[in-house]
Amino acid sequence: MRKRKVDFGGAMKLNRWQRTGIVISVCWMLGAGIYARMEEIHTAQEIAGASYGQCIYSHPSTMDYCSEKFSQDFKLLSKPYWFEVAWLALVPVLLGWGISFLFIRIYRWVKAGSV
Repeated sequence: MRKRKVDFGGAMKLNRWQRTGIVISVCWMLGAGIYARMEEIHTAQEIAGASYGQCIYSHPSTMDYCSEKFSQDFKLLSKPYWFEVAWLALVPVLLGWGISFLFIRIYRWVKAGSV
């Protein structure tokens, strides 16, 4: 049985470090995006919960009003801020790749000059 070579249409071959970097980058973007969004929800829950506690403490007879206020506050505060989520997920990856390519370029420049 012969092995078939797969032709990717002249696609650039990536070395092991580049493939590892891509996998780590994707994992970072997913993890950081999920973390940032969950942190937004957690913060919204804390703030709305504190407001709810204050409402119950101030007006113990108005439980329905306080519950409705909590729902409105939580809905408003947990609105997704996708720009901030994307910023946290993408900027470190772009900086990491940029710094890596810069160091590789400097290393090759120094190595070429020493020959």
